[in-house]
Amino acid sequence: MVLIMVVCFVLGHFGAYTFVRPYLEESRPDTVGFITIALVVFGVGGAIGNLIGGRTVGRSLRSSFVAGGLIMIAALVMLLAFGENHVGVIAAMVLWGLVFGVVQLSQLNMTLSAAPESFEAAMSLNTMAYNTCIALGALIGGLFADHGGLSSGSASSWSLSP
Repeated sequence: MVLIMVVCFVLGHFGAYTFVRPYLEESRPDTVGFITIALVVFGVGGAIGNLIGGRTVGRSLRSSFVAGGLIMIAALVMLLAFGENHVGVIAAMVLWGLVFGVVQLSQLNMTLSAAPESFEAAMSLNTMAYNTCIALGALIGGLFADHGGLSSGSASSWSLSP
């Protein structure tokens, strides 16, 4: 069950994260400098999210994972809705990074909880699922972008474009 959750999480995350740069270039178009800042902000958010996750995961592992996943979806919707606004993009990337850190730590701890006697073997399966899904997430996201495209106008007009 943990591996299924890891697969869903990683597919969703990397299906979107792989295309942040092209999305921002298409929706704004943004400068390379701003896109770099947005990605760095995501990374800093992830580091802070690991610290937050260290506290929340200890209290409630499943709640941390579920809440983090739901907030991640909200951050992605926020990125779509406010893709033309620098402040909105930065806020969405910070939030996404924060919850990525929490969810990432949650899924590692769920793996440990699921197989405490064979943690090394469980982590090898976790790593295999994670790395495979990075590639599959990028592939699925790429197919989606190639065949549907994605544009953002405003909070009320984001749409798939043919």
